[in-house]
Amino acid sequence: MMRIRKNGDIWEVRGMVRGGILRWDKCKSLESLQHNIIGTAIRLDHYSKIALEVIKGKSVTYLYQNGNLVRRIPIGKVDCLTPFLQQRSNLETVIRLIESGIWRVREWKTPACLANFPEDIWRPEKKVKESYLILETSADEFMPSDFEHLQLFE
Repeated sequence: MMRIRKNGDIWEVRGMVRGGILRWDKCKSLESLQHNIIGTAIRLDHYSKIALEVIKGKSVTYLYQNGNLVRRIPIGKVDCLTPFLQQRSNLETVIRLIESGIWRVREWKTPACLANFPEDIWRPEKKVKESYLILETSADEFMPSDFEHLQLFE
């Protein structure tokens, strides 16, 4: 979730920083803001799709029973568990948000002004999709800190 405003000539994005403090951060340029919007849409799409699969019982990786997320496929030997633990924590948060009814999943159509942007600045040939699944809420005060900084580890 993100909030955007224009303060004079400067675009600002509202987000949660470490410690749970809400603040407005200035974007360096309009292009920086646009990349921020695309990155947020990609993260929300990723977690929304996995969360819906888990909730519907169609996930190959996770099982959701009695409010607990259980991994169906054991993690093999890895050098660092942090990415797996971070994804699990993020996923648990998204599932709770959806189940609470405070947030809902909806399709967000990519605006024409972003259509020619790449999803990844390192792979410019991979253009943004026509739409993404995002999460939205009407509860203005609700911005959990562990959700604002979702990390994608692939």
